Amino acid sequence: MRREGHHERLAPLPGATEVAARVGGRYLPGMRSFLERLRPWAPLMLRLTIATILVYYGFLKIARGMGDFVKYVTDMHLPRWVAFATAWTELAGGILLGLGFLTRFVAFACMLALVVVEFRGKLKLGFSGGMDLPVLCAAVLLSLVLSGAGRGSVDHRLFGNRFGG
Repeated sequence: MRREGHHERLAPLPGATEVAARVGGRYLPGMRSFLERLRPWAPLMLRLTIATILVYYGFLKIARGMGDFVKYVTDMHLPRWVAFATAWTELAGGILLGLGFLTRFVAFACMLALVVVEFRGKLKLGFSGGMDLPVLCAAVLLSLVLSGAGRGSVDHRLFGNRFGG
């Protein structure tokens, strides 16, 4: 019930600068420090994701007897050995990336195999022809070449931060 002549003083709604100051002054530094503590673990998710993809496709190529993949590679006028090197690089490289062992070297080798075979084979077809996954995988592999394995890796255990571990 409101009495006549009595005015309640309501607090004004905060303006945009007051809200921004409150958010910037109180919440963002806490979030920033939390995310900064997680930064060394970021390559772990990239490594596990790309390792799964590489092991899956490398194993499929090898388990199916390599015949179709060898034909695919030789149809691009590449030597037969490139098919075997690519399949084994994907399988072994995926395992090593999952472990985080020799990450920069292995990521570079896998990226090279991917660029030589997959880009060459699917370049004419574009994204709708299956070029999207090789481009995404190449970006992840390049990120690992640049950043290293991060925490949770054999590289980090053996070399610490000296080589991006």
